[in-house]
Amino acid sequence: MTIATLFLFLCLLVIRLLSTLKEGLVHTMLSEGFTIIGWVAMWEPINVFLYGWWPVVQKRNIYRKILSMDVNIIAGSPSKVKLSDPRFSPKKIKLRADDPEFFQ
Repeated sequence: MTIATLFLFLCLLVIRLLSTLKEGLVHTMLSEGFTIIGWVAMWEPINVFLYGWWPVVQKRNIYRKILSMDVNIIAGSPSKVKLSDPRFSPKKIKLRADDPEFFQ
């Protein structure tokens, strides 16, 4: 957005410099052209600023949910392990991404 703002500033500066020339069709075309080019350069940064950050926020929220999830690792074949069996009581370990043991 900084580059687009700088470009808009330069376009407006050129328009101001063109205003010192005598009025005419070329002067009007150049000044209007630079105004349009400057604002078109701002189009995408303004679009990103207003609407483009929503997907980023949604992904961030999903990743935060994933980081806070409890994960149970059960040894054995899925066909042999029945979670409804009362004799089955897995050892539950809470492992979080911010825990130093996570990366070991």
